Amino acid sequence: MSIPSLSIRNRLLVSFLALLLLPVITLGVVGPFIFSRSIETQVIDHTLRMISQVDKNLEYLVVNLEKLSNLLEATPAIHQFFIPTPVNDSDNFEGEALAFMDACLQTHKEIAGILLISSDDRILTHHYTRITRDPLTLEPWYLKAVGSTKGITIISRPIGRNIRSQLGYGSDDVVSIVKPVRDPSHFNRVAGAILIDLRLESIQGLLADSSLGRDGYLYISDQNGELVFAPVNETIYRIAPLQIAGSEGRTFRRYNHEVFQILYKQSPYTGWTTAGVFSIQSVLREVSFIRLYALIVGSFTVFLAIILSVFFASSIARPVEKLRSLMKQAETGDFSIRFSDQRQDEIGQLGHSFNRMIEEISNLIDQVYYEQQRKRETELRVLQEQIKPHFLYNTLDTIQWMAQEKGAGDIVDMVNALTQLFRVGLSKGQEFIPLREEFRHVESYLFIQKVRYEDKFDYTIRIVPGLEQLRVLKVILQPLVENAIYHGIKERRGKGHIYVGAELEEQDLLLTVEDDGIGMPADKLAHLQEELRLSHQLHPDSHKDWGEGGHIGFGARNVHERIFLNFGPNYGITYHSIWGQGTQVTVRHPVIEG
Repeated sequence: MSIPSLSIRNRLLVSFLALLLLPVITLGVVGPFIFSRSIETQVIDHTLRMISQVDKNLEYLVVNLEKLSNLLEATPAIHQFFIPTPVNDSDNFEGEALAFMDACLQTHKEIAGILLISSDDRILTHHYTRITRDPLTLEPWYLKAVGSTKGITIISRPIGRNIRSQLGYGSDDVVSIVKPVRDPSHFNRVAGAILIDLRLESIQGLLADSSLGRDGYLYISDQNGELVFAPVNETIYRIAPLQIAGSEGRTFRRYNHEVFQILYKQSPYTGWTTAGVFSIQSVLREVSFIRLYALIVGSFTVFLAIILSVFFASSIARPVEKLRSLMKQAETGDFSIRFSDQRQDEIGQLGHSFNRMIEEISNLIDQVYYEQQRKRETELRVLQEQIKPHFLYNTLDTIQWMAQEKGAGDIVDMVNALTQLFRVGLSKGQEFIPLREEFRHVESYLFIQKVRYEDKFDYTIRIVPGLEQLRVLKVILQPLVENAIYHGIKERRGKGHIYVGAELEEQDLLLTVEDDGIGMPADKLAHLQEELRLSHQLHPDSHKDWGEGGHIGFGARNVHERIFLNFGPNYGITYHSIWGQGTQVTVRHPVIEG
C-alpha cells in the first residue's frame, strides 16, 4: 500500500516515526562518525603544531650552543690554548680561559660542562677529569667531530667516554655538542675541539608543556634512531623509532590491541626527529560513549513517541475527517453548511476559518476577478516600459543615420556616446556589469561633456590590463566624474585634466577619479570625511548635510551608500583634496570575478 493511499491517521504515524528515526540514526551513526573524523583531524593538527614548536625550540637551543662555541674559540685565552707559542704565559692564559668557561657555565643553566682538548691530547677544564691515561683524541666522538664538514657535531648518547663529570652528570644525563677548532695558519689542520655538554633536563623542559591528550606524548630520536629523550611510558620502547622512515610523515603501529598513530618530523639542522604518539582508540573513546548514549536515548524516545503518536494522530484525524466531509458538500455548491465543533485549538480555528470562507466565498470570487484585471494592467505597463528603451535606441539610431547622411560627424559621435551612456545605464536591469562597460559608460559621459565645454578640460582613462572582466556595481564612476567637472574643473582658471583609472590593491579593486581643479579647503574636507564616517554608522543625522548645500552631492551619496549596503563598511568612497591643487576620489570595491 502506497503512502498517498493511507488514511491521515496512519500517515501521521508513519511521518512521526520517520522524523524520529532520522535524527536517531544521524545522532547515533552519522554524527559520531563525522565528529570522530573532526576530532582526529584536530588532534593531528595539534600534534603537528606541537612537533613544529618543539623542533624550533631545539634548533634555537643548539644554535645558541653553536654561537657559544664560536665565542669560546674566538676568545684570545682559549685561542692561545689551541695555538701555543713559545712566549705564551701558560698559567696566565689558562686561568683566563678557565674563568671564562666557568662564567659561561654560570650564565647558561642548560650547560653541564665545557672541555677544551688540543690535537696533542692536552685538556683544559674545571668540569671534567680523565678516567684513564688513554688519549682522548682517539675516541670516536672526537674523531667524528674533527672529521665532519659541519660546524658542530651532536652526540646524542655520549656513552663510554674517557672523562668523568665533576658536577655529577652521567652520559645518560647529557647531549654533547663538539666543535672542531681549525689552525688558522693551516685551515685543513685540526688544532683541537671544544666539547659542550647540554643537560638533558633542558630538553625535557621543552616538552613539559607539550600535551597530546590523556595518553599521547612526544619523544626525540637522533639520526641513528636512538632515543634522545622520551617520557616514562610503557609504549615508548614498543614503538621503535627505527620504524620511522623519511624526513617527515605519518605511520601507524599496533600495540596491546590498540592502534597508535605516529606523526614525525626531522630537523635538517640538528638531524633529530621529533615524533608525537597518540592512541586513536583513546581519542575516539568519548565519541563511542556519545554514540551509545544517543542510541539509548533515541530508542526510548521512539518507544514513547509511538504511544503518543497514536493518541495525537487520532485527535487530529477525527475533526479533519469531519472537515473533509463538509468540503465535499461545498464542492457541490452548497454554501449553507457550517463546522459546528466548539474546539478552541488549531483544528477549531480551522473550522471557524472554514465557516468564514464559506460566508465570503462570493466576495472572494469577485476579488479574484478584480486582481486578475489588475495583473493584466500591470503586465501591460511592464511591457510598455520594456518598449520605451528600445524605442529610444531606435530613435537615436535613426538620428545617427540621418546625421551620417548629412555628413555631420560630430553629431554622429555625440549620438553614439549618448547611446552608449543609456545602454550601460540601463544594462537590461542588471546591477553588476563588467568593468570595461563601466569605463565605456564614463568615457561616453566625458566625451559629451568635453563637447559641451569645448577646451575646458582633457581626460585620461586607464585600466590595468587583466581587470576588464571584473564585475562592479554599475554607474558608480559617472557621478564622481560629474562632481569633478562641476565642483573642480569649472571653478579653476584655464584648462583642466581629469584622470579615471582602475588598479588592484591586495584583494580589493581601487577606482580613482582625480582632477586638478580648485580642490577643497581643509575644513570642508574634514567635514566631508566626517560625513562619510557617520554614514557607516547609519547615524540618524549622518545624512542631513548631503545633497543640496552639503559637502557630498546626491550622486556621490548614492554611490557610497550602494557600495556600503552591498559590501559593508570596509568599502566605499574616500576623498583627498588640497585647496588650489585638486581633488582625488578613491572607490574601494571588492574583486568580483566575471
